[in-house]
Amino acid sequence: MPLIEFICPECGYTTEELTSVDEKAPICKNCGARMTQKYWGKIYVNKRMPEHCSGNCSTCKGCGK
Repeated sequence: MPLIEFICPECGYTTEELTSVDEKAPICKNCGARMTQKYWGKIYVNKRMPEHCSGNCSTCKGCGK
């Protein structure tokens, strides 16, 4: 079970909880509202285009995309 950080959209209270992905978000202990997951991550892709790639995949189809 992952440790997930939750934030209350009403009062801003935050907490971390061990929970499965199937469980509902917890109730805020401060104000009673349903909390939401707090996301801080960014997605980073390190994929280089082939040197011959024009970047226009709809016309080229040369790199298999």
